[in-house]
Amino acid sequence: MKQILLLALAIAFTQLGAQNITPLYLNFNSHNEETDGGFGNSYNQKPDTFAKYRALLVQMCDTLRTKGAKYNFQSDWRFLDGVKLYDSGTPSTNGKNVCQWMRDDNNGQIEQDVHAHKTQKNETDVAWYYQQIGVTPSNIVGGFLYDTVMTPSMPGSNWTDMQDSLPGKVHANMKWQFDVVWGGGTPNHSGDDLNTYGAWKPDTIHAVFTHNTNRHLVLIGNGCSPLLHDTIPGVVSDIVNQIREFSHEINNGQLPAGKFYTACIQWNVRDLNPLLIKYAAQICDSLKPLIDDGHIIWATHTEKLNQWQSQYSSIPNQLLCSDVPVWNGQINTGINETLPSNSALKVYPNPAGDVLYMDTDAEDIGDIEIKDLTGRTVKRFSNYTKNLSIAEMPAGIYILRTNKAVTRFVKQ
Repeated sequence: MKQILLLALAIAFTQLGAQNITPLYLNFNSHNEETDGGFGNSYNQKPDTFAKYRALLVQMCDTLRTKGAKYNFQSDWRFLDGVKLYDSGTPSTNGKNVCQWMRDDNNGQIEQDVHAHKTQKNETDVAWYYQQIGVTPSNIVGGFLYDTVMTPSMPGSNWTDMQDSLPGKVHANMKWQFDVVWGGGTPNHSGDDLNTYGAWKPDTIHAVFTHNTNRHLVLIGNGCSPLLHDTIPGVVSDIVNQIREFSHEINNGQLPAGKFYTACIQWNVRDLNPLLIKYAAQICDSLKPLIDDGHIIWATHTEKLNQWQSQYSSIPNQLLCSDVPVWNGQINTGINETLPSNSALKVYPNPAGDVLYMDTDAEDIGDIEIKDLTGRTVKRFSNYTKNLSIAEMPAGIYILRTNKAVTRFVKQ
């Protein structure tokens, strides 16, 4: 199955080359957390809670498989322990536990990765939990602190520890060799998370953006990583517009063609409900024209890695979400402005919470306007300030404009 999928990707890439199309490699991506406290960290403590989210997860997988999408399930240890304790299979998963079913009965469209908060266990320990339920996970690390040096309390506290085989914290006799780090963040997502398109081999914690061919780990970018959540107004149109515009920018001269671009749509298992699953289906349907014409290719993280190595000769590409130009066409937006590629305007964190910080070297930038994707001005600041209060703004994707430059950001 894996060889067939890789062959299909290679054929698709060859056809795209003949059409001069540069694709965006896209997937859905989810986390469950050791600290999912909304229901008492109870995946492995309350059978009813586990059964509820297991059933919803199966429904989401059925939806994504039917729509032809690719999905990376990135699990911390508590959910996997719940599988071990409570999951002996159901008719909906052909008598298999949910992780075995995701591996065997979804046409190779689902990949299972490790995700570790490292309060009690590290990534290799999570791989051990996968093995206990009969599944071998990928060599993908889903989520890591990319620019923060931690005082080592366990192996793997710093992502650079994973350049070599990583021993477990609890299962010290077990080692695991990871190939990819994905989803660079800051502690508690309080800083400027690493939202980037592309792939490269990061050198060190202090030189993350330096590509070092001698390193083992590859960083696969998550794009702007829009969050799929049922409490975000207009979330489906926001996500679709963001992805659609980016694809047009690649193939209409606003972004360099021929480079390797990757992105994902992120959601959390604790947020699963029927409406969220419906939203995922709507996103797939809305993106189908771009998928059919080859501008978007569904790909798991391992498939992205293989494409980068085989079709792009491992040539590094880095494009921060904050540096993506505003689409200069008209696709359900009221914006018709272009962000210069050398703009000195920076906003962070991105995604932002109640306060957005702005840095610029430009003088006399005039009023600061924040617009939504319809072009409506939702906030205006008459005097330059580095701290922009956006607490009252709904979650979504926004455009920040001065008379010198334009950039976009995500409000959580």
